[in-house]
Amino acid sequence: MNEQQRKKSTTAGFVVERMTLSDIHEVLAIDAASFPKPWPAASWRHEIETNANAQCWVARAAPPPLPFWQRLLGRTAPHGAVLGIVCMWIIFEEAHIAAIAVRPDARGLHIGDALMRTCMEKARAANCTRMLLEVRVSNFVAQNLYRKFGFQVIGRRPRYYTDNHEDALVMENTHVTPILQPHS
Repeated sequence: MNEQQRKKSTTAGFVVERMTLSDIHEVLAIDAASFPKPWPAASWRHEIETNANAQCWVARAAPPPLPFWQRLLGRTAPHGAVLGIVCMWIIFEEAHIAAIAVRPDARGLHIGDALMRTCMEKARAANCTRMLLEVRVSNFVAQNLYRKFGFQVIGRRPRYYTDNHEDALVMENTHVTPILQPHS
């Protein structure tokens, strides 16, 4: 996320930062609230610590500004609560969004947009030529978000989800360019 977008999202009440191991507890809660079969803690730890292809990010509530005297003493504001999560794998020229979710009580605040913009920027910086993801056929909210960012349906994976055997739509974006605003 560039400085201008970071300032904009800070004024919106959140910032996007790299996911750390200290975020795991909140990441697990968001994952569990968002998906019928959330990833176990070991999977998230693997993505953060071991998987060289993974980039994991959190949208965090922006901490309130510190008073002047506390800044003067070198104090820093505590981290805000995690509001959204994303994990993307970059493999050669392809970026694959493996997981993206927003805490239920924070939905509708454009956190998903900020996480998608971050993924697009990181994919562009890695010279990716396309981005892929899978989404449940019934998840119209997510599909609309992805379409705003230029993703199109290119296929279907029958019975992809093991919890209810729902199909997944495969969506692709071949226009991995810096996007300041989502497509209308």
